[in-house]
Amino acid sequence: MGYSSNFTAANATLGFAADANVAAAVAAPPTGKAYDVRTGLAVTTAFDFYVPATNAETLRQWHLTRLGDILPVWQEFTGRGVSVGIYDEGVQSTHWDLSANYDSSRHVVIDGVTIGGNEVPGPHGTSVAGLIGAALNGRGGVGVAFNASLTSVNIFDPDSPLYVNGGASFFDAMSQMNRYDVTNHSWGSYNPLIRSSNSRGVVGTAQNALAQAAEMAAETGRAGLGTIIVAAAGNTPDDGQNDGWKTDRHTIAVSAYREADGAASSYSNHGPHLLVAAPSSDSAIIGGTGLVTTDLLGEAGYNTSFDPQGAADYTNQFGGTSGATPIVTGVVALMLDANDDLGWRDVRNILAASAKLPVAFETGPVAINFQSGSSTARSVLNERSFQLAGDAAGWNGGAMHYSNDYGYGAVDAYNAVRMAEVWSLFGAAGTSANEVSVSTGVVPVGLTSNGSVNFNSAAPGQFAGGFLEEPVRFNFAVGQNVDVEHIDLTLNFRMPVDVYGNENQLLGSAFAQMFISQIALVAPDGTTAFTAQTGQLAQVDRNSPDQEFTFGFSGFRGVATQGEWTLQFMNLDFDARPSFFGLNDTRLTINSLTMDMFGAGASRDDVHSYTSEFFTMAAIAGEGARRTLSDTNGGNDWINAAAVAANIDVSLVEGATTRFGTQDAFTIAANSRIENVVTGDGADRLTGNGLDNRLYGMRGADWLNGGAGNDRLFGGAGTDVFAFDTAGISGFDQILDWSGGDRIATTKQLRGADVTGLITVGSNALLLLDNSLRGDTAELVGEGGAVLRAAGRSSGYWWYDFVSAGTDGFTDGRVMEMASVQTGSVSSDAGALPGAFAASLGASGAGTTFEMQDAAFYLYDTMGDAMSTGALTLA
Repeated sequence: MGYSSNFTAANATLGFAADANVAAAVAAPPTGKAYDVRTGLAVTTAFDFYVPATNAETLRQWHLTRLGDILPVWQEFTGRGVSVGIYDEGVQSTHWDLSANYDSSRHVVIDGVTIGGNEVPGPHGTSVAGLIGAALNGRGGVGVAFNASLTSVNIFDPDSPLYVNGGASFFDAMSQMNRYDVTNHSWGSYNPLIRSSNSRGVVGTAQNALAQAAEMAAETGRAGLGTIIVAAAGNTPDDGQNDGWKTDRHTIAVSAYREADGAASSYSNHGPHLLVAAPSSDSAIIGGTGLVTTDLLGEAGYNTSFDPQGAADYTNQFGGTSGATPIVTGVVALMLDANDDLGWRDVRNILAASAKLPVAFETGPVAINFQSGSSTARSVLNERSFQLAGDAAGWNGGAMHYSNDYGYGAVDAYNAVRMAEVWSLFGAAGTSANEVSVSTGVVPVGLTSNGSVNFNSAAPGQFAGGFLEEPVRFNFAVGQNVDVEHIDLTLNFRMPVDVYGNENQLLGSAFAQMFISQIALVAPDGTTAFTAQTGQLAQVDRNSPDQEFTFGFSGFRGVATQGEWTLQFMNLDFDARPSFFGLNDTRLTINSLTMDMFGAGASRDDVHSYTSEFFTMAAIAGEGARRTLSDTNGGNDWINAAAVAANIDVSLVEGATTRFGTQDAFTIAANSRIENVVTGDGADRLTGNGLDNRLYGMRGADWLNGGAGNDRLFGGAGTDVFAFDTAGISGFDQILDWSGGDRIATTKQLRGADVTGLITVGSNALLLLDNSLRGDTAELVGEGGAVLRAAGRSSGYWWYDFVSAGTDGFTDGRVMEMASVQTGSVSSDAGALPGAFAASLGASGAGTTFEMQDAAFYLYDTMGDAMSTGALTLA
């Protein structure tokens, strides 16, 4: 199966898209600055920049400042152990900034022959590789995941069996994506046709073969967790639905934004299939700058072609969505380093939830004016505004932000890695094996657009014509509910046209692919996916009236799928200029639709995720409800604030208000029962409620108090305090990571310490805080003992410090989830007591009820044979 030279690298010519149809809202918009077309106001980047280091290696790479606070991430996670396959021109593995991370053992094998990945025919793959994983060696630059392993799969060498426009061996190479944890694809198709022969939903097409390869990699890669596939959106700058495998749910499509102002790069493809955006270049004539990355050694490659005096071995002029994509690939490698149990669906969901606004939410379509000779020209940057997507997303208290230019927003390495690290707390990995899908089946439509709106009235990102013609609307019902992550919409359609020859001679009628058409899919809550196929290229066919094409939509997370959906569509008219186009009198008829929804099964177990954008989102007009967290549907629920760097004070008690830094954030509504919370890097204060809570403080000097119920407490890195209000209300709690620097605070004094104030704790010690097993109990989870030191009383608590590990084999910071003890009279049956404690009773204790009446506090060695092996202390 050949491609007829359809595929090229996505770092092709960096141009601009002039669109005279965008009407400026002001008489004299600024020249040389990006501006909002509706208001004329200048557009600027909406997020903070972070300088990861002051060495020359990173200072020259401006894109690193756009990825959030990546320095603390690098202090722990660098991509080590993560394998990246680079499907591209080839990588110069001998480059001094790549050789340390290059892994030749993962080269693809075709018919028993290993195919190397050398740098033929050019520098593109080498530059991509540098952005992902250039080594941290004090020279040149540094990759986002500078310890990830890199392997080249050269698909652009015309003499290689893997050649992208060759034959079956190319698809064989694509089917071997499961060799890698992550694959990078900075290349794409320039076939614009929206018709059956270019649909990934039609078996036998090239796009279908690519989509099948991606599906196989997701199913089989990483031992079933799935290879993560990252692909460039393209540089054409059209709606990218025609490059169908990038609209597939197994592929992460990445767009590009500019250094100067955060606006979408002028060349970047847009569309409702995008997941995230990343920083990259733009044309110098409109203020664009290139990315700094590895180039071919010496005078070969990009560097000297842009600047004959430029530094050898490196370039500062790389870009396109080719440059944005490996930045996201590097972030994914950091995520997998932080948590290698993530499924491919988890990675997509985390990237969406962790992305940030690159420009203000209210920003409309964006353009930039520039001098072209003696006249002023205009380049379109952003196609449309951000929208609120998915009322039930539970993201920063409400819906998520989504845009056809950026997907869910700009990738943020700090947010993504902090979320990735804790994601497994929320449930099983999201993989192909547990993915849920529901379908409407084929739904007859049978409606036709008038096709009377002037082509010149088309505007980016919205239906053309305004009051002149409303789009055709078709409503259909969905009976199932799925926690949706992706939607495929397959349309069977017909588009007849009149064909003209010279001097406007009518030659007859034929049928075209879908072009000059606009389509929207509207969810029951109003969330909308909009796609516009406004290209002027048409391919006519007299013999194939009905065509079929599958569109992919990423922006429906948080939508309740059950209910009434709406398909809207219209097509444009060529304004009676058939001699120019050769076609006229177009009419788009939608014969039928099929909507397939993919995600997880609907569940009452909710995760309410928060980022540092909470206050930005809550300030949007009409979004004040984000300040109330209401969850009354039951289930086992989480507050996920792992990506919030500020100090957090969070209480799970109804009516309590959580603070981020010095500001009140949200209040838990009446009758809302939230069981669990995880926070981030700050000095956080976590307070439980009367339920069985799991409190995870992660980094920072945290205070954890589970309150009533049987709670599990994890302080994480930093010196943490585990507090117990011992009045018969604290329940059976477990300290999962009792370690150096940690403290215990109790409202009852421990006595029985020796003259030095030291108390020796046995292995898996039970701390009986209220006279008996029916009262308050804490367990120090670990394989061995530890030593506590009495540290006096203050603020109403008696304080006890961790001094040292006890017996050999004690594991500092070990996390071990254990069954909670039941309250009330406690039987010695194994199911009623912590496993180690029940085992210590032996068969002789079977059926016995134990009540300990005389002591207020026990330090008990649960691995011993009798109580005398523990330390008894009286209050």
